Amino acid sequence: MICMKFSRVFSSLFFAWAILSQPVLAQSLTLEDIFASTKYREKRPENMRFMQDDNFYTIQEGPGVVKKDTRTGRTVDTLVSKADTLFQKSFKLSDYVFSPDEKQLLLVGNVRPIYRRSFVADYVLRSIEDPSKHFVLPLCSYATFSPDGQKIAYVKENNL
Repeated sequence: MICMKFSRVFSSLFFAWAILSQPVLAQSLTLEDIFASTKYREKRPENMRFMQDDNFYTIQEGPGVVKKDTRTGRTVDTLVSKADTLFQKSFKLSDYVFSPDEKQLLLVGNVRPIYRRSFVADYVLRSIEDPSKHFVLPLCSYATFSPDGQKIAYVKENNL
């Protein structure tokens, strides 16, 4: 019993010595580091969207959109790639939105700012099942799916 208590005390002292003997990192922490800089900001992927079945998610990777498995994080499908000719000229992808039934994809690209938060962009409506089917809405200030996903509402640049 005394030997058991001695081993507990000895292991506790050894553990404390091991922790305290390590050099303490003298790093100053300021309010500016926390609130003004991005030093301690969380790292998370941007433009990440979960699919309705929660087994997959999509994320924008460079000039394309890929579908990944939530359990493994592996790429399952490439929905949009750099090689796709969505627009007659270059198409710089900025954002994307799925239709409510997830059968169509509305891509936003070639964004040109107007004032503060307003912008004009080229929109491309693309079928997920048949990528060759796509419809281009050039120079729109806003485009979105209707609640049932059957129509697209958009505002053309000349209507501004």
